[in-house]
Amino acid sequence: MRLCVVGGSGIKIARWFTGLPPNSIGNFKVLTTKFTTQYAKSRPHHTSSMSLLNMKQEIGEPLLAFMDRFNKVYMGIINFMLEIAMHHLVSTI
Repeated sequence: MRLCVVGGSGIKIARWFTGLPPNSIGNFKVLTTKFTTQYAKSRPHHTSSMSLLNMKQEIGEPLLAFMDRFNKVYMGIINFMLEIAMHHLVSTI
């Protein structure tokens, strides 16, 4: 089996691939599973609205500090509606 690699991350993948035990890959599904298991931690983490639901203003935490923390989480959510964020914000304070 040949592996086509490009760039620095390709070199890491090639090293991982050539380090697999001989005959440990019987088919493409096995290769895909091993690859995903190895590199799943490299995928970007996408924050969800559940992160906002779990946020609470800590006892003694200034409102400005909480709002800064809340906004950082909110800004990390892709395609999130302001109305939903406002609803979560009101329920956390």
